[in-house]
Amino acid sequence: MAMSYVILEPRQLVCSRATGALTDEDLFEFMGRLRADPQFRSDFCHLADFRSVTALEITAAGVRRVSEIAPFGPGSRRALVAESEAIFGMARMYELVSERGGSVVRVFRHMDAALGWLELPGDFQAPDRE
Repeated sequence: MAMSYVILEPRQLVCSRATGALTDEDLFEFMGRLRADPQFRSDFCHLADFRSVTALEITAAGVRRVSEIAPFGPGSRRALVAESEAIFGMARMYELVSERGGSVVRVFRHMDAALGWLELPGDFQAPDRE
């Protein structure tokens, strides 16, 4: 599975991690699982870690679709962490497309900057899996 996540209800936070080759379908499936999860609430924040992605098979159309089906509501803060140029560029496209719909998305190259923006402690360790 390319996308895994953990919901931390007390922190009102979703922590997700992408690994290996990442496709449009992986992202669509992830958004569907998250939406169906009874622990999930649309006002939760999201910390998305894309640092372990080894191949990017995402299209511009896929990015637009993911921004449309994302279950997060207006005002929920979403931090995406991407170190490679290709992933960072695609994440920035998602940020721009999502902002048109009123979402609050920021892309970071370093985890510590994302944690700071989400107001999480610097020593915060996201759990590894669902």
